[in-house]
Amino acid sequence: MRRAASLLATGVLALGATACGSGGSHGAGGQSASSNPSTLLRQTFDSHAVRSGVLDLSLVVTPKGSAQLTTPLSLSLSGPFEAGRGGHPSQSALTVAFSGLGRRGSLGVTTTATGAYVTLQGTSYKLPSADFKKLQSSLGASGRSSGTPGLSSLGIDPSRWVTGPRIVGTATVDGVVTEHLHAAVDVRAFVLSLNKLLAKESSTLSSAAGAASRLPTRITAAEATKIAAEIRRPTVDVYTGKSDSTLRRLVIAATLPVHGTLSAELGGLSSASFRLSVDYSHLNQPQTVTAPAHAKSFAALESRLQTLGQSLSGGITGGAGAGSSSQVSKYARCIQRANGSVAKMQRCASLLKSGG
Repeated sequence: MRRAASLLATGVLALGATACGSGGSHGAGGQSASSNPSTLLRQTFDSHAVRSGVLDLSLVVTPKGSAQLTTPLSLSLSGPFEAGRGGHPSQSALTVAFSGLGRRGSLGVTTTATGAYVTLQGTSYKLPSADFKKLQSSLGASGRSSGTPGLSSLGIDPSRWVTGPRIVGTATVDGVVTEHLHAAVDVRAFVLSLNKLLAKESSTLSSAAGAASRLPTRITAAEATKIAAEIRRPTVDVYTGKSDSTLRRLVIAATLPVHGTLSAELGGLSSASFRLSVDYSHLNQPQTVTAPAHAKSFAALESRLQTLGQSLSGGITGGAGAGSSSQVSKYARCIQRANGSVAKMQRCASLLKSGG
């Protein structure tokens, strides 16, 4: 429980820190937008000096054809950030929110010069000093990377998988006039580009899961080709500053068909559309990040998460009861082995009733 909670907090903070970017070769107003779409795209994903601002990331999944999944699922990450400079660490105050399946929830994660905090249902908890030091080290590495804020730090370079860009007009984003580019996506190239991210994060994920052999460390060319064949109508929209060619908004959309056993298990789900959007606003404007008042110990958060987990398990099983800690552990392992099968997950409920 502690390792999972620490990984969640660290992962959210690290993702937010990638939004800080680094001192690159172009600042605000440092270059003029090109009239050539390919050149403009390259300029946009080149290095820029983005030291502060507000991040707004959103992922929406819209199911179609399912009798069970009838409403969209959404996940968001938003909040202000300040990049570390002059010997000062990066700071951010981010909120993760989820909506779907009849549930809503949010989690706040804040990092300051002296500590990191998690806020759940109005109560804040301070991250252990050892985890905070690891986080500081991670943020420091992110702060030294160059390229588009929030993307290059993850080893993602859109200029390698965006194809056929064309300028379709202008749009105002956060009061800034931008050039709007629309393009297709080379899905195979995009999937293969994720190998950089997997290589970077595989050790952390494997440590958290405790089972390195079951986690992918790379995607093969054959696997990338198979995935590309399944994705329908992938597109990308880029909104870049008309005066400085700095990324203000990125939108990626695609549809994934669902068939066979998985479709049946998900109530006849025929497809799912995905829309990922990343917005940057108030770039290079000072942001205020303060530590939450009256923060409790991280041990209190662990206890809170365990209680919430047991409550959730009880809700899933129709009020059967959360059971003992051992029962919940067995139930969790059973859910993992179900590998997404609804029927198998329903059978796991007996472990909470009988103790396995």
